[in-house]
Amino acid sequence: MLLLFSLLLLIISVLCLSLKSAAINRYNTTTDHGHSTSSVRLEKEFPGQDLPLANYPAELGLSTSNALFTAAGTSLVSALVVFLLSVRSMVKRKALQLVWYQRRALTFAFAANTIIVLAVCIFVFVQHSKSASFSLNYRNLNNDFGSGGVYNGGLFDLEAWACGVADLASFQGYDWGLKDQCMLESGSRACSLLLVVFAAIVAGCVWWDTRYGNMVITNWKGIDTDEELSYELCRGTFEMRGMKFEEDDHKG
Repeated sequence: MLLLFSLLLLIISVLCLSLKSAAINRYNTTTDHGHSTSSVRLEKEFPGQDLPLANYPAELGLSTSNALFTAAGTSLVSALVVFLLSVRSMVKRKALQLVWYQRRALTFAFAANTIIVLAVCIFVFVQHSKSASFSLNYRNLNNDFGSGGVYNGGLFDLEAWACGVADLASFQGYDWGLKDQCMLESGSRACSLLLVVFAAIVAGCVWWDTRYGNMVITNWKGIDTDEELSYELCRGTFEMRGMKFEEDDHKG
């Protein structure tokens, strides 16, 4: 069970990193890292009007890249650890022995990863909800979209803008990759939801295995708490004393 879910989390983490990286690289290639834009006249949407529109807006922000990279990165490491431990237990046919505080620390680490991923997922969706929406009916005071056709009707995230303008008829035939960016950004946002689900499942499986399953991680020689450790030490001391008394009796 741990092997399967950790593998799925590993795949999803890599997928999230790949989708977001591809979207950013596509944007950077098209705009020379945000330093240039291109514009065309919307002749098919507004025949006979000299109304240009740039391929990117004046305000493009609300970036979630760093947050998503962090969530996917921590999930990738977590999944890899569990996957390797699961493979080890299968190969050696025995669970890894850890003392109680090590098991608790491991459980806490996976719970913390789930909290981080959940926070990032919420952040990603909140940022997207703040984005403006593209409208062909928008006009500024100069009765156009903005200076040089650069749309100045609000602050956009890359997904909202790319998905809003990708299907414009006048934009077809230009290698701006807006449809690709729309799919990649939408996919990375959806991927953050999958990260939450599988990070929580893996964390739950780790907790269950350390407490009950003992298939991948088990108690160190059966000693689970400080009280049990003290008991074992005391019992060992008494046994040693008993052996000493027996030796003294034999000598007597």
